[in-house]
Amino acid sequence: MWNDRRLLDLFEIDHPILQAPMAGAANSELVAEVSGAGALGGFGAAGSSPDGLRSTIREIRARTDRPFNINLFNACTEEYDQESRPGQRLSGLLETYHAELSLGRVPDPVPLFGPAVAQLEVLLGEGAPVISFHFGVDARTLSRAHDAGQGFSVRRRP
Repeated sequence: MWNDRRLLDLFEIDHPILQAPMAGAANSELVAEVSGAGALGGFGAAGSSPDGLRSTIREIRARTDRPFNINLFNACTEEYDQESRPGQRLSGLLETYHAELSLGRVPDPVPLFGPAVAQLEVLLGEGAPVISFHFGVDARTLSRAHDAGQGFSVRRRP
């Protein structure tokens, strides 16, 4: 029997199980089933467009009335030099692989995740029950989630 109820009470769950919110590995059905079973379902939203994320949240809510978690990457993970390009040797390897696999030309680099700021707006607007962040979170973002009535107080150990 689980005697420490802090986690259960914090997330309003029955079982001390938190589904890992791995981007690309979960969908609304899995998250809702985990939450509906009394654990905390988690959806990794890093690769979701804002509209797709909104739909996912609504699909989860249509399947369960239990709390669930939506996880975002820290917005700083989106910062990269959009002008950088691979060197000549890597470019040659990529072109060879693309040709061998009939993938067409090697595409220019594009953002893989986010946009985290727009995703957060969706979470706040939709009232996501639990919001977590991957690779840390800045104080302003955390404050916005708390001000919207979401998230929980972060307690630091002395």
